[in-house]
Parts: sequence; C-alpha cells; structure tokens
Amino acid sequence: MRKLLIYTDGASRGNPGPAGIGVVICDESGKIVKEYEEFIGTATNNIAEYRALIKALELAGIFSINKIDCFSDSELMVKQLNGEYRVKNEKLGKLFLQVREKEKRFEKVNYFHVPREEDLIKRADKLANRAIDEFKMMEREREKDGWNYFVKGKELFSKSEDNLSPEHIEEIEMSFRKAIELNPKLWAPHYYLGSLFYLTGQYHEAKMEFEKALEKNTEPKYEQPIGYYLGEIKRIESGYSFPRNLEEVMEMTSDPVLLNHALIEWFENTLREVIQGVLSNVYGEDWWWDGVPSDVRKKYGERVQETRLKEERKLPELYFIDFYDYGKIIEAKTNKEVFSSYMENPKEWKRRLDDLEPIRNSIMHCRGQYLSEKRISRLKESCVELQKLVEKVNKGENTF
Repeated sequence: MRKLLIYTDGASRGNPGPAGIGVVICDESGKIVKEYEEFIGTATNNIAEYRALIKALELAGIFSINKIDCFSDSELMVKQLNGEYRVKNEKLGKLFLQVREKEKRFEKVNYFHVPREEDLIKRADKLANRAIDEFKMMEREREKDGWNYFVKGKELFSKSEDNLSPEHIEEIEMSFRKAIELNPKLWAPHYYLGSLFYLTGQYHEAKMEFEKALEKNTEPKYEQPIGYYLGEIKRIESGYSFPRNLEEVMEMTSDPVLLNHALIEWFENTLREVIQGVLSNVYGEDWWWDGVPSDVRKKYGERVQETRLKEERKLPELYFIDFYDYGKIIEAKTNKEVFSSYMENPKEWKRRLDDLEPIRNSIMHCRGQYLSEKRISRLKESCVELQKLVEKVNKGENTF
C-alpha cells in the first residue's frame, strides 16, 4: 500500500454545541481499512472539522505509507490548509498548527474539497453524528442514575437527620456525591450536602456546597433558605460571640431592662465556661462523667431529647441543666478539692448561686423590670465576683 485516502467530517449541534467527529480511512483502491468516531464535547463545526482531520492523521501513523489524500466537505479548512485562505480565528489557528505538525510524519499530504453528498463523506458524517447520539443516550442514563442516587441520599438524610452517626454521614455524603458525578446539572444534592455539613459543624464545606447550589439553583423558593444558611455561616466564621468581658457587657446598652438580660446571659455562659474549664483541667476528656453528679447528667439526657430545636442539640452538656445545678457541681464531694484551687470558699459560691437563682428566673421570664434595686445590685455584685474569678483562673497555670 503506497497511499491512504482519508475522509473526515465534524458535526456540531448548535454551533457551538455537542460535537462529534467521524473518520473513514481507505487504501488506494478505495477499500475501507479503518473507521473512527468520537464525541469531543462542545465545539463549533469548524473546530470539529479540524479535530476530525487531526485524529485521522494520528490514525494514519499506524499504516506504513508516506502519502495521504485527505477529503473534506469543509471548504474553509481545505482552502486554509492549501494556503488559499488566511487563518484568522485564534482557536482554529492552534488547530491549524497541529495539523502541520502531524503532516511532518509523511512525505506528502494533499487536501481536497468534496461535496457532502459524496458517499464516504456521508459515511464520516454518520459516524460523527452517531458519536453525539451515543453520548446523549449515555448522558440520559447517567442523569437518571444521578437522580436515583439523589433520592436515596435525601431519604436517608430525612430519616437520620436527628441521629447522624458517622456511618450515616458517610453513606449520605456518598449518595449525594455520586448524584453530582452522574448528573452535574443537579443543584439539590449540593443543597443537601450543605445542610449535612452545617449540621455536623463543617462550616467551610457547607459554605462551598450552598454556593454551588445557589449558582445552579433554578427554583426561586430555595434562594431564601440557602441565603439564610450562608448568612449563618458568615456569622459563625466571623467569630462573633457574646462579650467575654464584663466591662464590654456593661457598655452594650443604657436600657436597664435590656442590661439585666445581658448581665444574666453573660453570667451564666461565663460560669459554664469556668466550670467546664476547671473540670477539664482536673479530669481531662472525662470531665463530664467524673466531675458532674449522676442526677445532673441524667437531667441533661432528658433535656437534650426534649428540645424541639435541632440546632440546640449540638450545644455543650452544661447548656441543658438548671441554674441551681451549677452549685451542685461545685459542691459535689468528688469536687471538694477541685474548685478549692480556684475559689477560696466553694460553699460561698454555692450560696451565691442559690441567692441569684430567683433573680435570674425573674429576668429571664421577663419580670425583671419589677425587681428592687437591692436585687439588681446583687446581680451586678455577682457578675463582678465572677469576673474576678475568671481573671484569677486565667492568671494561674490552670486556664480554660
């Protein structure tokens, strides 16, 4: 065999749109010795024509020949390769240079323009369009499978949302990831992945998934919940929290009623941190089991199951006990020496908390405006003493 006859065609549905290439290679007698088809993604007709020719020249390399005659119904490409037209398009220019590079493997390459009605051009066109059709069919099957994985993940997420074990998390994430892999157009798996990561405290990952969902979303009703989650994550990532210093709390508002609420919130949250910090320094990771009385732990178990707010269930244990339980922890026999290292008189702190409890309840139940000045002074005095305790703990070796 001294020469090959190559017939190529590129097809694009949309120009640009889904594109395929077809190649028919014949010996010099016209007998077909090789056919090839391939889906090449989104491309214009002209790019597809060049891509078909480049592939044909690559395939010709497996034959022991030095001469090739190339036939195409693309007048533009043929005239550009024959030097009759200039290549003005940048993308076509790069493909033009690739053709010239492939030509170097052969002694002679000729280019001929033929009408699209030519039998072997029609055959190449059929191959190119078949490549597009097969891809479309495969894409539809992938989309169907992707939707099935999404439905599976959504059902599992709904069933397990209140009790997400590591195994559930892994299976749910796998289902949504597979749905996205098989059908990248879907936006809902990103939304549910974001929800999953948000519930498990993986805020950076949640943010990325919510942003992808917002980008792909086609249902306006979901814009608000996605926006809400993104706003919450922004707030969390900003590091905003209630003031940790009493002086900052005192400057929050000049309204005495609002200030009383702020003081109580600061006092209770700070006391929780003190207690957990002190117990952690002594008992380590087992502070909850070794430093908290069993009746208090039992109460936590009941409260966390009763809460109707799912986001609350991720809060630390001390958020679910009663105010007077803080005094129980401080005065527990097992903690006799524990808090003495930080408080000169733990029993005095227990009495202080007992005295403060009705004041705290009055304020938190919106009756604080009826409290006497004496009660309010007692609250402020307790806050000052707690601030001193915090400073004392933080100056020592044991900090929280």
